[in-house]
Amino acid sequence: MSEAALKEKEAEAQKRAEEEAKRKAISQHIGSVGDKLDITAIYEHSAWYERESYFGYGTERVYIHFFRDEHQNLLIWKTTKSLGRFIDNEWNPLLDGTEVRLRGTIKEHGEYKDEKQTILTRCKIEEASH
Repeated sequence: MSEAALKEKEAEAQKRAEEEAKRKAISQHIGSVGDKLDITAIYEHSAWYERESYFGYGTERVYIHFFRDEHQNLLIWKTTKSLGRFIDNEWNPLLDGTEVRLRGTIKEHGEYKDEKQTILTRCKIEEASH
């Protein structure tokens, strides 16, 4: 890799790090624990991990769904539900960047890697209608 290409790559990485730091500084907690929330948000992405099943046998997949509201606040919902729907007997996952109506209860306020997050429970998701 040439020196110019290496410098360009380093500059891009620096820019991404600065943008991420700015985004983390913006995110604030929303509402109070126990409050009901009904907002429009952008679905960012999901991650998952496996754990022992609460039913005493096997494992289950736990999804961590990430959303951002209009003020760039981070909202987290942990559930065993994958986001998407069946269309003509085919599973269609919710696409990153989809605007949704997010309803749920604020479970707690947390912080992860210097970013404030509002953790939700008992959520309902609908694709936003315009």
